[in-house]
Amino acid sequence: LSKIIRKAERGRPVQARSWFGAVYVDLTDAAPGEELQVDATSFGGKVVLTVGPDATVVDEGEAVLGKRKILASAPQSADGPLIRITGRSTLGHLKVYGKGQRWW
Repeated sequence: LSKIIRKAERGRPVQARSWFGAVYVDLTDAAPGEELQVDATSFGGKVVLTVGPDATVVDEGEAVLGKRKILASAPQSADGPLIRITGRSTLGHLKVYGKGQRWW
């Protein structure tokens, strides 16, 4: 039942796991052309990701009695980073916001 806020390190895969709590990860520093792998798993909690305006987000995860939403707008060009999300949302949820969008 706690909350963790982190900024992702460049060039490293990200594991965001939440059990009855909240994890907020800022991915806005991803470099153009970079492919970032994110394992976003929640059980009764939530994972919130913030991406840059030029990021392309691909969610390959699954939801079991939970939700996964990409609320970030589509990028204007394909030159930005590729954020590939895997993992499972069980009785919890994943939300992906664009930079500047409110998540509270």
